[in-house]
Amino acid sequence: MSLSNLVETKQDETPIIDNKGSIQGKVGYSTSIEVCEPSGVPVNLMEYEGISDLQGKTLKFTVELKQGKEFPEKYCHEI
Repeated sequence: MSLSNLVETKQDETPIIDNKGSIQGKVGYSTSIEVCEPSGVPVNLMEYEGISDLQGKTLKFTVELKQGKEFPEKYCHEI
């Protein structure tokens, strides 16, 4: 369960940094992790003692990009 809590982010925001180290905007995102049987049925993590008990299970990691903002005008074309 602690592994899931370390990865899961409901709503976060991070800067977009160019190769010169300047911030060129921000992106809002969320992440989640889910452990499933090979058939795709989610499992209850509270039923397992440790991470080694989850061998053979499928790990589903989801990243959702929610918004981008504060982009310079020169990058805001053909969107």
